[in-house]
Amino acid sequence: PPHSVTSLTGTPEGCGGAIKSGALTPNQLSTAYDVDELHSRGLDGSGVRVNTLSSFVVGTSDFKTWANCFNLPAPRVNQFAMPGGVADTQDDPDETVLDVEALAALAPGLKQITPIFVPLDQGFSNSFILFMLGALDPGRQDGTLPDVLSISDGVCEYRFNKSEIYLSNRLLAEAAVLGVTALSASGDLGFQGCETSKPGTSFPASSPYITAVGGTNLSLNAGNGIVSQPVWSTYATEPQQGVGSGGGPSHFWSRPGYQTGPGITPSIQSGNPMRLVPDLGAMASFKPGVAVFQTSTGGWGGGGGTSAATPITAAMVALAVQQEKQAGRPPLGLITPLLYRLGRGPGYGTTFYDVTVGTSSRKPNSAAGKTPAGGAAQPGYDLATGLGSLKATAFADAVAANPPAP
Repeated sequence: PPHSVTSLTGTPEGCGGAIKSGALTPNQLSTAYDVDELHSRGLDGSGVRVNTLSSFVVGTSDFKTWANCFNLPAPRVNQFAMPGGVADTQDDPDETVLDVEALAALAPGLKQITPIFVPLDQGFSNSFILFMLGALDPGRQDGTLPDVLSISDGVCEYRFNKSEIYLSNRLLAEAAVLGVTALSASGDLGFQGCETSKPGTSFPASSPYITAVGGTNLSLNAGNGIVSQPVWSTYATEPQQGVGSGGGPSHFWSRPGYQTGPGITPSIQSGNPMRLVPDLGAMASFKPGVAVFQTSTGGWGGGGGTSAATPITAAMVALAVQQEKQAGRPPLGLITPLLYRLGRGPGYGTTFYDVTVGTSSRKPNSAAGKTPAGGAAQPGYDLATGLGSLKATAFADAVAANPPAP
């Protein structure tokens, strides 16, 4: 049953442990992102397969506990390991658990979620290539390819050498041609934030063949409607230990022809026009976070980061994929050209929740940090949250009205 309302966190539904955690529950996310109508149409992800990048083979009993809490079916999870994926190369299970449970929150009927376990002990570039080779190998997946890739990981472009980044991009291009829709987290280190002091943009998020997802905060009213959705960033209060939505111009890929729209003006980036990241945004704040259950971390808690925003968005895309499958229309493949076409059209505000408040700058009080070229939100596209967050029903309707060419 619905629980009592707390200030601007909406009305959660679920078991006591999830409610007590204060994290956002599936019913809240569903209403906030306008998924309820799609569920009422019978769209729940049935028939759709999603692959995620995993660094750990997790037990599945926690998924049953999570699902029982919300009266949802247990996610159908089938994991496999790529070469080198052995016990000694496992990393952290948190990402895998968050991926599965965030996907199932909005697409509880997915035919299969397949975390592909790749070793992270040889550098991420090696891991990502292994992931893509696994994702594009039907022999490892019951003779079929996935419909959606939800990738909650990445590193700065310059940590790939040229051969690695070209091969990775080629594999993403092949996925798009094969009708697979790929989404990737833009990172949690703010505007041009990298794992080292050298600024840069994350890959695979910067690939022209992927949809990059940044992060927002989310405040809800009692009916779980969005009251406000500013850029997700803690750098104003935690300048040394801050986190926030990753983004910025690629230092490697030129601006694709499809990436035009409101907000994308010469002032957003100096020099040669480069691929801009991200394309979309969604809830990423750890306060309140997305409700997850994981025994190894003490049970119920809130997951966050663009690692939450990406599977949330991927789940909405999966519902549109199901709609198209049932209508006998072609698979979606690369959706970014459609997103920007919708952004340029009269229905921009119908399809996207535009984020216009906040900045992803690591120095938010600086003059540069208050400009769109430095990560500040603005009407239309920005380098913190892209075009904004999807309104799922309007997006699915737009997909039906703008099917890809066969």
